[in-house]
Amino acid sequence: MAGTEFTLEVITPERLAVDTKVQSVQVTATDGSMGVLARHAPLIAAISIGPLRYRDTQGKEEELLVGDGFVEIHDNQMKVLGDSAELASEIDKQRAQDSLERARERLKKRGDFDQARAESSLRRAMARLRMARGGS
Repeated sequence: MAGTEFTLEVITPERLAVDTKVQSVQVTATDGSMGVLARHAPLIAAISIGPLRYRDTQGKEEELLVGDGFVEIHDNQMKVLGDSAELASEIDKQRAQDSLERARERLKKRGDFDQARAESSLRRAMARLRMARGGS
């Protein structure tokens, strides 16, 4: 089993969300979905908000929503550095729905605000709701 597993760490500014041995990981990179297995070539890539799925050493699949950030792979270790990481069970659906509505309203007004930040809030709220509803 040792040849087919590697270490996964998911780190946010607030916490170490995951630190475990895994068989595989799938994460949302900025240019599409990226799959990782043991002994992957060294890599640094930007990731977008989206689901991160992994299979632990027992074959159990886990999933969490990670925010924008980076992934670094080297020496049979994968570190995901994201601005957030949440299990579906940790997501407050009403709060996510309220955030979605606020972001949509802000974008409709076309006022004096940071357009990129509002679009990011909209993407994050939509992803959180999909994850909370089980639709990743």
